[in-house]
Amino acid sequence: MKKLILAVVLATMASTASAQHYGNRGGYHGGYNSGYRGGWVGPAIGGLILGGVVGAALSAPYYAPPPVYYSPPPPPVYYSAPPVYYSAPPVYVEPQTNMPSGYHYQQMLDPACNCYKTVLVPN
Repeated sequence: MKKLILAVVLATMASTASAQHYGNRGGYHGGYNSGYRGGWVGPAIGGLILGGVVGAALSAPYYAPPPVYYSPPPPPVYYSAPPVYYSAPPVYVEPQTNMPSGYHYQQMLDPACNCYKTVLVPN
């Protein structure tokens, strides 16, 4: 964008340089600025040179920087502790004296609560 603005400003300056009058407001007064002396040659050459410089600057190839590739971060690693199983030790139950005949007490694992219970089983 800066190059375009510079080109417009310089082109405007070159065109105003060639649009000057000779200061005599018409008529022949004699002297240095009287008559037609080819005053267009200097601004034309300056405009060509300036146009060549601006055109070369605008047409210069633009090289984009090479793309940068980023590798994605590694996925998070989740560690879980192994499950811990607790079992209650067998509870010693004193033998009861009023036990029915043909039965005895025994410690058995109850799957509902995962604990040992004392039960009365047949002999």
